[in-house]
Amino acid sequence: MRVIISSNLYFPLLGGTVTVADRWARELALQGHQVIILTKTPGEGVQTYGEWLGLESQLRDGTVTVCRFTGFLECRRLVKTADRVVIVEMSLKSMMVALAALKWPLITHHTHYNAHGAGRKPYRIVQYLMGLLAPSAACSEMIARGWGPHVGVIPNPYESEVFHDAKGLRDIDFLFVGRLVSDKGALLFVEALARIAPEFLRVAGHRLRFAIAGNGPEEDEIRRRISAADLDESTAFFGLCEPTELAVLYNRSRAVVVPSVWIEPFGLIALEALACGCQVLCSDQAGLREASGNMGIYFETASVDGIAQAMLRVMSQSSGDGEIDTARLKAHLDHHQVTNSVLCVFDASRRWKNSGNHDLTA
Repeated sequence: MRVIISSNLYFPLLGGTVTVADRWARELALQGHQVIILTKTPGEGVQTYGEWLGLESQLRDGTVTVCRFTGFLECRRLVKTADRVVIVEMSLKSMMVALAALKWPLITHHTHYNAHGAGRKPYRIVQYLMGLLAPSAACSEMIARGWGPHVGVIPNPYESEVFHDAKGLRDIDFLFVGRLVSDKGALLFVEALARIAPEFLRVAGHRLRFAIAGNGPEEDEIRRRISAADLDESTAFFGLCEPTELAVLYNRSRAVVVPSVWIEPFGLIALEALACGCQVLCSDQAGLREASGNMGIYFETASVDGIAQAMLRVMSQSSGDGEIDTARLKAHLDHHQVTNSVLCVFDASRRWKNSGNHDLTA
């Protein structure tokens, strides 16, 4: 089967939407399908419809091809070749391309809608006609409040072959993973560390050890505050990490802190950290609770004191305290396997049209 995944954002850009589209594509290829990713993001890959035609005879089932098109007619001619079309994030242009090619696409949406913004009426009409799939119940509920009830839920996938508990030495007390921007709360993380540092040695029995994985415009300010708190020797910066590198860091960490200020639709970091055996400390938001399976330690969003108290709670636990029920964890991780996510997405059209049940994971 030839599947086209239309996603305006794709590698080399980074983000949750890009990651999900890529995981679906690679899983479908492993299942023997031919997958074409249609994107506007510049980068390596096929650039024009003519170049794609030159490659078509070489394409085989079980491949992923990235086509970086801009022209409407080129997109339509390519979409005509597809057996299935998935549009990642609402795009009227992508919808028009699919319908012009006489294809009925499936739309997935991975963040919040601004239902009352200017020019949103066409989006609302399309959404009522097509329905949307969202990667979490929290995201689904947020969209439904502004756009109506036609929002189904699919499990947000993680890579179990990469993220799993290696049962090794955990020599990092707290890990922050994410873009170094205000929405992700990295500065709050550092403030909380500075607040607990004086009593940390007494509670934990060793000097504070923490790490930051990610980059962004707040990095210089974060480094300045770490120096001001005399925590330079306690800190390790790892920059932007590949998934395999992140898995190593998760497995070295006792706890991962997700202090997001922005209301996360899901929170893949929490899910990956759980899979690697970390405790998860995160803002008390519906999407993050869902990602962590209600197995984390939660604090009030944007509360430095709440983050600090959660950290001290982790470090005061004796051996064995705070361990998560293994059966509960396994069920949560199984639900978010990429194979299950892909199955839900590509069974969705039939179930959407023939059933009043919009929870596609039921």
